[in-house]
Amino acid sequence: MVIKIDNEMEKQDTEIIARKAFADIAALFPQLKIVVDECVAVELSFTIPEQSGLKQKIWLGLQNHDELSFGVGHFQVEWFPCTDTAKVSSYIGAVTGFVSGKYRILEQYRGTKCVKAELQEPTKDGWHTIATYSLAFHLVYWLPFPRKTFREARNNQ
Repeated sequence: MVIKIDNEMEKQDTEIIARKAFADIAALFPQLKIVVDECVAVELSFTIPEQSGLKQKIWLGLQNHDELSFGVGHFQVEWFPCTDTAKVSSYIGAVTGFVSGKYRILEQYRGTKCVKAELQEPTKDGWHTIATYSLAFHLVYWLPFPRKTFREARNNQ
């Protein structure tokens, strides 16, 4: 019985950590409307819809009790465990970097299929990848699809 109580306390702690991270992000962009998603099957889910000051819809969430999620277009990556303060700081930096327009998401396509999406920050020599989403099955890279094409998602103001 003690294990169950500890697990419940841990779940509550991670929700507190996640809510604080989301609140920190919201405080940096008070002009943006953030919508609570009540019907999404994760612990916490928020959408920042496309609006003045934001060119793409963003999804933020807490799932699996310790994963802070960030999604834009085909890009969706998790930072975990959220009990690691460095991971939370990195998550907040990634989201705010994208919302501010400093970071971009570079989507890679084979034909019409997005096979990879990378969150990137600018460097003096170009771009540095911070996080990557790619298809679970990399077989798609070996199929005879048309050449690679790229699409940039960036919140330029």
